[in-house]
Amino acid sequence: MGDSNTNLIDYGSSDHCTEFIDKMNEHGFAQLISRPTRIIDHSATLIDHIFTNVCHNVTRSGIISDSDMSDHLATFTCLLTDRDKITKKLILSPLATQLVIIVSLIATQLLNLKLTLSLLTGILF
Repeated sequence: MGDSNTNLIDYGSSDHCTEFIDKMNEHGFAQLISRPTRIIDHSATLIDHIFTNVCHNVTRSGIISDSDMSDHLATFTCLLTDRDKITKKLILSPLATQLVIIVSLIATQLLNLKLTLSLLTGILF
């Protein structure tokens, strides 16, 4: 897909970010990573994304935080690949997929609020 380096924490406050996420959601893609992937002294950004349009195949996703190989935290996703398991698994309806997208957006907004409060107060939330 590409490496957009769009900071998804800026959803709602950056036109570019909001347009990017809205366009992905319009096409049925949900963002799986909701925590910052690059943390430095004065900022935390969510610029390493994993989008999927097969949420029903995702068994786990997240960030590997104990890596010293880069200034970015590693992201991962585990997918069901066994054809028998996939065919037996409940396929998400368009409404359920939209709920996954909404929950992802809410998690991103909550994280944005926590980071803003931390930067303003100097207290880590």
